[in-house]
Amino acid sequence: MKPANQFSKNRRRARGLTLIEVLVTIAIVAFGLLGLAGLLAKSTVMAGTSYMRSNVTDRIYSFADRMRLNMKGVGAGDYDNLNALPDPIPVCDIIHACSTTQIAQMDYGQWLQELTQSLPGGKGTIIKAANNSGVYTITVTWTNPRLPDGQQNQQYKLDIKP
Repeated sequence: MKPANQFSKNRRRARGLTLIEVLVTIAIVAFGLLGLAGLLAKSTVMAGTSYMRSNVTDRIYSFADRMRLNMKGVGAGDYDNLNALPDPIPVCDIIHACSTTQIAQMDYGQWLQELTQSLPGGKGTIIKAANNSGVYTITVTWTNPRLPDGQQNQQYKLDIKP
């Protein structure tokens, strides 16, 4: 009879250890899920930032294409140092013929409107290099409210030669 009694004592101890193991496992899984939630929150912020940067790149190349379509205006210096919204923005279409300067102003005005509509605090400048190399620096600045303070002001520059 003694061996049977001894067997039941061991069985009770095994049940107690199993319960502790389950509690430890639950604690480990809970910490893992908390870490996963933090990772998911950070990846959501970074996805939004990536989307904004992609949008900025698209807008910069869009303006570069506008410049390439008005090479006479580029040659005449109509795109040099654009940094203020023209008032009013010229309307150039089939009915309203425009000079290369007016086309450059219309391109810049429409581009700035696109930036302000698609990016929070979006602004853009076009600066021609001082060394007459024909290189233009297109700069876009915007505010990313998803980033922590001190990192919210973003800027992207691209040098192009139309």
